[in-house]
Amino acid sequence: MLTPIHVKQTEKSNDDIDDEDLPKLIMQVLEK
Repeated sequence: MLTPIHVKQTEKSNDDIDDEDLPKLIMQVLEK
């Protein structure tokens, strides 16, 4: 479902986003 671009953005964001915030980010992506 996720495009390579989304994957790259997620991996890049992992450095700045805490693990606790990842579920929220995933939910936002699913909503879009």
